[in-house]
Amino acid sequence: MSLKPPYPPLADFIEAIGEAGRRLSEISASEGAAGNISCYFAWELPLEEVFPNVEPFELPYPVPEMAGGTVIATGSGRRLREVFRAPEANLAAVTISGDGASAVIRTSPRRLFERLTSEFNSHLAVTAIE
Repeated sequence: MSLKPPYPPLADFIEAIGEAGRRLSEISASEGAAGNISCYFAWELPLEEVFPNVEPFELPYPVPEMAGGTVIATGSGRRLREVFRAPEANLAAVTISGDGASAVIRTSPRRLFERLTSEFNSHLAVTAIE
């Protein structure tokens, strides 16, 4: 689905991601730490308030078609039901540079994971190859 400006606030999207994780867990659509959620945003997001920590992030492949966009995704090993309770601790935002060759990852001081879900790298690799 493609949205047109004005865009809803970031908090609304984070709440919806958390709700989706809760619902998937509730209907047993994911087990244990299985599953992940990610959303791509083609517009600039005000990430600093929720995700103030910034560090370089190595992309598996250049993704020029995603240049300038941001992917919000779950951390590796996090359970979907946990996203609802503490989204900022279980999610990260990866902003892809203007050339699509590099990125930064933004996280919360409450971060409870070391790296993003492994599906994040696989998905970007598929996107880059298509």
